[in-house]
Amino acid sequence: MKATNQIRGNCQLCGNQQATTGFAMAKHGYTVEYGYFSGVCRGDQHAPLQNDRSVADRVIAQVRAEADDFIVKAEKVKAGEISPKIVVRTDIWRNKTEVPFAEATRSEQDSARNTFEWALRGRASAARQFADHLERCANEYHGTALVEVIKPAKAAPILVGDVKGDRTVTSVEGGRVYYKIEGKKSTGFWLGTQAWRKLAA
Repeated sequence: MKATNQIRGNCQLCGNQQATTGFAMAKHGYTVEYGYFSGVCRGDQHAPLQNDRSVADRVIAQVRAEADDFIVKAEKVKAGEISPKIVVRTDIWRNKTEVPFAEATRSEQDSARNTFEWALRGRASAARQFADHLERCANEYHGTALVEVIKPAKAAPILVGDVKGDRTVTSVEGGRVYYKIEGKKSTGFWLGTQAWRKLAA
């Protein structure tokens, strides 16, 4: 197969460089499970940062506001104005049960408050780091040209009957190439696809 060119830009929601399709980002940030996209970044609905940063700027402001809210809430937890609703109690066998906060011991309540407070502070820190990252990307890429890259040609598929030396492919399952060796009865040999391709013909 021939190598192809791809136009790439930076996403307004994650900042990462990905392929573009026309005027918007291509789908990215996903896994494919059972034939369906899972966990797609919603940046595929927007223009790349090179052409527009309005969505990124709005997200940055929202995320920073959320970080501030987390800190305000953490301070209220520290002051005893807010408490978690549930306390997780662990017995000597490490079995965990949930009990209402009011029914927990003073020690359990203190520990639960402390955990809740630092979880909120951690979320605030993560939110600020993300907002800073996205702002750096917007400042760096907005107004610059999209990037054209050459995608390398895909490797030819490995087919049943392909031969490398005295080895013949009997089946290909996922990333495994099963083969038989001339003169041997066993057919349970296998290699990863990359290792198979590196074998001398």
